[in-house]
Amino acid sequence: MPNKKLPVFPTEVTPIGPWMSVVLRGNQVVYLSPKGMTLRAHDDDDMESFWFLTSELYVCGNFKQADVVRAFGVSASSVGKSVKLYLAYGRSGFWGPPRRELGMRKTGSVREQMRQIRLDQARGLEELKLFRQAQAEAGAGALLPGWSSNSGR
Repeated sequence: MPNKKLPVFPTEVTPIGPWMSVVLRGNQVVYLSPKGMTLRAHDDDDMESFWFLTSELYVCGNFKQADVVRAFGVSASSVGKSVKLYLAYGRSGFWGPPRRELGMRKTGSVREQMRQIRLDQARGLEELKLFRQAQAEAGAGALLPGWSSNSGR
């Protein structure tokens, strides 16, 4: 089993921001108020709870992403990803089956629809070329067949 490297939970009381501190007590990560009251806690191996809690507290304005990076030694991009997950799915984004982004795989029917759209666009471009060619051949002020002067076109 590979060693867990990040996040690193401090064994001494360490401020995360102006309103909260964190400490590792046994195998519990405890988040403390400025007066030392326990606000939240989770197991040190529960990464879903860690990312959920830090994302929630960041979104609520309790501290900055840089505070999380500094206190736990995680990357700024991982904090950003967890915040994005929290904003997109809320609490349910951190537990349950992994989410796949839409449009990652195109089934046969979707591929066929896309191919038909491209063919329709190509036909439209060909018709436009033919129209412009006929307009150029007819002259600047001439009306093309199917167009009348009172049609509003």
